[in-house]
Amino acid sequence: MSSVIDTLIFDRNNANLVSGDPKGKYDYVDYNRVGEATNYVANRLVNGGYDIDINAKTDWANTDIPRNTAMTTYRANVKTIIDALELPNNLPTTNNSILTLLGANQIEEALYTANNTIDRIMIWDDVDDLNETWEELDAKELQWGSYFVK
Repeated sequence: MSSVIDTLIFDRNNANLVSGDPKGKYDYVDYNRVGEATNYVANRLVNGGYDIDINAKTDWANTDIPRNTAMTTYRANVKTIIDALELPNNLPTTNNSILTLLGANQIEEALYTANNTIDRIMIWDDVDDLNETWEELDAKELQWGSYFVK
């Protein structure tokens, strides 16, 4: 079954930009896709017991201008997810509204990686017998690879 995660793009390069390839531009369609992916991954974390509050914007219009405040929230939402899962923070650090190709790739790859991490957590054979949420287990600082993740 395909999900919004399958539509994430994190292999943009300068050739895409120069050739006019759709991957070489970043517009409202991309912002909406990332917003949907952010909400999707955040909801999976909430359902796993993590206490995070994310409601990413998914109604960008062609006429919208991504202002600094909106872009700060855009990046902060993804950072909240990767921080909850204790994943490496490779997100762009700029606080302005312009995303580079690298920055766009980093944001979408972080969501993809977070979703895959959740998938690995969910394949526990005995997760229902643990009687603890993902967050409670995570707080115990167990080594996921050693104990639970196949």
